[in-house]
Amino acid sequence: PRAETSLRRGRRRTRSPFGYQRLARHLAGDPYQGKPEADAADLTAGIGYDADLTRALALVNELLQHNTAVLQEPAPVVGIAALTESSIALAIKPWVRVEDFVSAKAAIYQAVLEGFRAHGIDIAAPRRDVHLLNPPT
Repeated sequence: PRAETSLRRGRRRTRSPFGYQRLARHLAGDPYQGKPEADAADLTAGIGYDADLTRALALVNELLQHNTAVLQEPAPVVGIAALTESSIALAIKPWVRVEDFVSAKAAIYQAVLEGFRAHGIDIAAPRRDVHLLNPPT
């Protein structure tokens, strides 16, 4: 996609849905901003606090290596994104070709879900404890 950048006017014209992300990366000095044919998918998956974290991270890395839509260079990034109320949120950031972006995300999510189930890794579901102050008698 062809893009035009003007910092003086603060405008950018592009045909790509990822143009603004690339502009932000360019301004931040991201070394991968020069790959207009590829973009990083920003995926997350939550696992339970009792799950084997090392095993879950290794499994996600393995799944990304075997996915043909994932570019091996730059290398995917997998790690802990956050510790939430009911789960450990994993950040899954593979680079994929722009034209494969949506289908690659769907395939990766499906592979992660099936992989976690097959290896007994607890997929955390949000939960809340509700306490009744005045229970019915």
